[in-house]
Amino acid sequence: METFKRYDIILERLTLDKIELVRNWRNDPKISQYMDFKEYISPEMQLNWFIKLIMKIIIIL
Repeated sequence: METFKRYDIILERLTLDKIELVRNWRNDPKISQYMDFKEYISPEMQLNWFIKLIMKIIIIL
C-alpha cells in the first residue's frame, strides 16, 4: 500500500475495499454539513465516483 507520512499524519491511497468506510464517514451529518454536496451518497454513487477517479488517474499516467 502506498502511503505518505509527514507531521504525524499518514495518508493512504484509497482502495476499493475502503470506499464504503469513506462513504459512511461522508454521510455522517457532522461531516456532510460542511460539504457542498450535502445529499445522501448511495453505494452506487460512491462506486461511480471511485471509478471516475481511477479513470482520471489512468488517463494522467
